[in-house]
Amino acid sequence: MRNNKMLLFVCLVIVLSFSNCGAEDAGPKFTCVNDAPTCGGTFDTCCSSTQCYYEFNGKRYNCDGLDCTAAATELAEDACGTARVDQSEVESIVSIAKKLN
Repeated sequence: MRNNKMLLFVCLVIVLSFSNCGAEDAGPKFTCVNDAPTCGGTFDTCCSSTQCYYEFNGKRYNCDGLDCTAAATELAEDACGTARVDQSEVESIVSIAKKLN
């Protein structure tokens, strides 16, 4: 009887140790919207509860958590050209991420 309990215990440990095989961490769930900055071009804004990013012309612009000022500035420079970017353009892009989180 003791051997049966030991065998059952060993089998249980083996089954439990492999029960998570192949399970993937899905990571944060992002909500995305498609918007257009005032200078033209279309970009995606995606946010989870802890992270946001933008995508424009196949390039991803990662925010610093939920702070998107630097990413929005870089996106605006790429979309509008550095000579045409002003603070209101950046604020417009950042405001989209703020609506999502």
